[in-house]
Amino acid sequence: NEQQRQSLFWKKKKIMVRLEVCERRGQHEVMVPCATWTPGNELLSCGDDGTIVKWGVDGSVVSKSKIDSSVTSIAWMPSVGRGQTDVFAICCTDGTLRLIAGSTLREERKVQAHHGAAIQVGWNLDGSAMYSGGEDGEIKVWSKTANLRNTPVRSQHAVYAFAAGPTGEELCYASELRLYVISVGSTSSSI
Repeated sequence: NEQQRQSLFWKKKKIMVRLEVCERRGQHEVMVPCATWTPGNELLSCGDDGTIVKWGVDGSVVSKSKIDSSVTSIAWMPSVGRGQTDVFAICCTDGTLRLIAGSTLREERKVQAHHGAAIQVGWNLDGSAMYSGGEDGEIKVWSKTANLRNTPVRSQHAVYAFAAGPTGEELCYASELRLYVISVGSTSSSI
């Protein structure tokens, strides 16, 4: 039967993962709600105290910066069809969306994006637009330089997560107990 075939398939497929747990003290003093890899294979981590740390491949601290708010989400700008990008976006509990230079960890742009916390930030696949979702129930579409394009979602409940579709014209978002799929600029339908 189908279930036995799937079970056999998964038993035949062996996936080896080597996980090394190491302890690094002194870089983050509080919870780390988000992290991402850079195109140069470095790791960025953001703490609730506003500390942003760039880690080298050997686990050493490459650089460190501090902003004036807790970070809730981080997303590196895609570099499809271009050279390697040096920008990442973060959103914060103070409702701001910020663009940060990856090489220096310097804040390049800061905009008030949401009333209440900005919960998630993400890019479309080619890096020409980014999206933010917040406690205010809104999803906003931004240019790659953080200029507001439109607000396709105005919900009565917080937007806790979203995912951009493969063309960048669709978004799936989670609000309350439902998932919604929208075309950017049109009305949504519940699934």
